[in-house]
Amino acid sequence: MNFLGIDPVKALVYAAVLQGFLAPILLVLLTMIARDGVVMGAHRNGWFDTTFGFITAAVMAAAAIALIIVTLVG
Repeated sequence: MNFLGIDPVKALVYAAVLQGFLAPILLVLLTMIARDGVVMGAHRNGWFDTTFGFITAAVMAAAAIALIIVTLVG
């Protein structure tokens, strides 16, 4: 069903790409909040969770940058 004149499959692809670009930024913010003792108190992240949170965000950001490069270069 196409009420707005937008191809639903293209809309899903664009939404997935947008999520891929925003997820690393949000993951870094979430990791920073989770390691803050003032905010989380006794439930704050340790070094292991914080390290792998940042590593995961870096891998996701690298994948997003690779997508941009592959799209522009061909």
